Amino acid sequence: MKRLFFIFLISLSITACDKENKSISEEVLPPPVKSLNAYYDKYANSIDVSWQYASISEINNYQLFYSPGGGTTFIDIEAYNTYFHVSNAIKDTTYLFNVRVVDKLGNRSEGKVIRIFTSKE
Repeated sequence: MKRLFFIFLISLSITACDKENKSISEEVLPPPVKSLNAYYDKYANSIDVSWQYASISEINNYQLFYSPGGGTTFIDIEAYNTYFHVSNAIKDTTYLFNVRVVDKLGNRSEGKVIRIFTSKE
């Protein structure tokens, strides 16, 4: 009986160590946004970016990175907002947009990326 109890205690301590020693790569990350769309309006000279996510209750916020013409801008966007607008877009430029999900524990999803090109005129 003592031997069985001792084996049970060893098993519990091994399980506890395995759970506590998880590496960052083993953590459960939130899924990325489902879709990411961008639209350039050449008459208004603006870009509209939108995305979808399964459940707002699972996330804390979105992180949006975008790079117009070489610079990178970072913006935290509230969980209920799935839209971003760029006014006065730089003409004849490729814009890169990257959106990540941040869950309530601070875990970040892989980014979803879209590129859009603004016209010269």
